[in-house]
Amino acid sequence: MDTVINLTVGDFYMNKETVERLSQKRLLEMIRTQRMRGDANVMYAEIEQHNRLSLPFSAFILTIIGVALSSKKRRGGIGWNIAIGIGLSFSYILFMRFSQMFVFTGALPAYIAIWLPNVLYAIIAGILYRIAPK
Repeated sequence: MDTVINLTVGDFYMNKETVERLSQKRLLEMIRTQRMRGDANVMYAEIEQHNRLSLPFSAFILTIIGVALSSKKRRGGIGWNIAIGIGLSFSYILFMRFSQMFVFTGALPAYIAIWLPNVLYAIIAGILYRIAPK
């Protein structure tokens, strides 16, 4: 029985670094092709696709957190505000990396795992903005 496998030489060279260099259109084509083939490495492309959308939102969220923290004037100075801001930024990055591991293990779909830190820290930003002095 003769079967035809729809593979090209370029398919063997696709890795995480290759996915990061693709345009959005090519990335979506690659995701569609990998899903059709049942490729287990489609998670790298899905993570990249959702990171491209979620990381710009994280910049806004972390900026709102920084503004809310910097508006509080304390008697001892701004050292605690800076420490809290750096701590929240570090914990965001750490939580983002941990949530990517949920995609690798198959515990969560890529869109939920990548957007979960943004949703959580948007709530934190909203609370901090609400209690910040006007």
